Amino acid sequence: MKRVLICFSVLLVLFSVRTSPVHAFGVGLFADFDGGKMIWDGYGAEFMNYGGGFVMDTNLASDQVFNYRLEFSFSNLRTPYNAEEIDILSTMLAWSLLGTPLIINKTVTKHENSLLMSTVHYFGFGVVRSKSVRFWLGPQLTIGGMLTNLTGLYTGFGFAMGLNFNIGDVFTLAFTGSGRFLGGARFYTYNGVTYTTGGYGGDGMVTVAFIFRVPGDTYKASR
Repeated sequence: MKRVLICFSVLLVLFSVRTSPVHAFGVGLFADFDGGKMIWDGYGAEFMNYGGGFVMDTNLASDQVFNYRLEFSFSNLRTPYNAEEIDILSTMLAWSLLGTPLIINKTVTKHENSLLMSTVHYFGFGVVRSKSVRFWLGPQLTIGGMLTNLTGLYTGFGFAMGLNFNIGDVFTLAFTGSGRFLGGARFYTYNGVTYTTGGYGGDGMVTVAFIFRVPGDTYKASR
C-alpha cells in the first residue's frame, strides 16, 4: 500500500509538471494540523493529527485564474478504537456464583498512534489576484493510507480556500484552510484478534506552506 501511494503521487507530480505552463510553478515544504470525528461501525471516535511534507503548486503569483496544488503528507494520527478483553472481576464473580468456568468479555477503548500518509489535491480558482496576494477557492480531494498497527485506506472530498503572500520574486508564504467529508476502512489486531471496520465522518484542516517559485512565476496583469 505504501508503494502504491508513493507511485500514485509521483505520477501526479510528473503529470502536473508536464501539463503546467513553464512560467508558473513552485515547490516547497508545509506543516499541517487537522482534527475531526469518524463513525466506525456506529462508534464515534474523535481524532487529531499533525505533520507535514512536500507541496507543489502550478500557479502561485501569476494572474491566471486556475491553480492545482498537490501536498504529499506524512502525519502522526492518534485515534481511539474498540476491542474486547476479559473482564476479570465479572469472570471471577460468575465462576464463584455458578461454580462452572465462564469467561465474560468487555469492550474497552484503546488509543493508537499511526503513521498517516496521504496526497491532498486542490483545484483552486483565484478570486483575488494582485502582485503581492492571491486568494483562491476550490474543491479538494484526499487519498491516503494508515500504517503501523492501525492500517487502512481512506478518501476525502471537501472545499478549501487559500491565501498566498508573494514575497519578492521567488518566495511565497501560503495558508490553506479546508473542511472535508471522509470515508474509509481500517484493520487492526488486539490480543491476537483482528478487527475490520468501515467508517465515515469529517474534519477540518489548516496548512502553512513555504514555497519557492521558479523564475517567471510572477504577477503580470491580464490585458
